[in-house]
Amino acid sequence: MVLIFVGSGKTSLLDIISSRFNGKVTGKVYFNNHLCTAEVIKQCAAYVMQADRLLHNLTVRETLKFSGVLRLPGTYNSHEIEAEVRVNAN
Repeated sequence: MVLIFVGSGKTSLLDIISSRFNGKVTGKVYFNNHLCTAEVIKQCAAYVMQADRLLHNLTVRETLKFSGVLRLPGTYNSHEIEAEVRVNAN
């Protein structure tokens, strides 16, 4: 989670890290000592757009599980999704 003042570039930073930035960027971004590419981010993180609507009646874990159902391959069963949520939430 990135908490900084309004207008300080949070969205731009996250767009660059997640390879969603369309402008020109110089330099390299590393994530856990790996060159940060869209594939690296896809394996390690989920990008939640500012306009995404979260269900207010779900807990954080339930929200992560719901997101996992939508993002993980369709071959994952509920136990595998729960395991992914458990690993990534800790």
